[in-house]
Amino acid sequence: MTKDKYYLGTLCKRGHDHEGTGKSLREKRRGHCYVCKLADVVLWKERHPERAKKIKIESRKRHKEKNKERECEDTRRWRLNNLEKSRAISRRCQRNASANLTDGYVRKLLTVKSSLRRKDFPQDLVDAKREVIKLERTIKRGGKNEEYKRCTGRSL
Repeated sequence: MTKDKYYLGTLCKRGHDHEGTGKSLREKRRGHCYVCKLADVVLWKERHPERAKKIKIESRKRHKEKNKERECEDTRRWRLNNLEKSRAISRRCQRNASANLTDGYVRKLLTVKSSLRRKDFPQDLVDAKREVIKLERTIKRGGKNEEYKRCTGRSL
């Protein structure tokens, strides 16, 4: 906390005593008790979880855009200092993408034998490719006839 934003003022209604001074830490701008304000924020977040989550996501997004270069540098530095963790996270993300057939993973597969970029493929094509992969995996696993039948409407 900075001195230019807060001051020690009269004790608030809730009796928040700052470090035994007999006074409350208050905002210079509005005079609100710092601890009361924090408690009110926590209470509001409990009452409005969806709005709080949305605001938090938007705030993070704005911060990331505003500090893009710093974020990139921090990430790069962390990866260099934590190579094993970074590689493990990367492998886990790739396994999850493969297992869940995410749009990014399917688009990556579509670009392998194509001169097109990932964003050039329409969503309908991505969805169709995902279904083909599911069928191929089912067949490869020696899939049950019922599962194949359910997906294709035909028997093996």
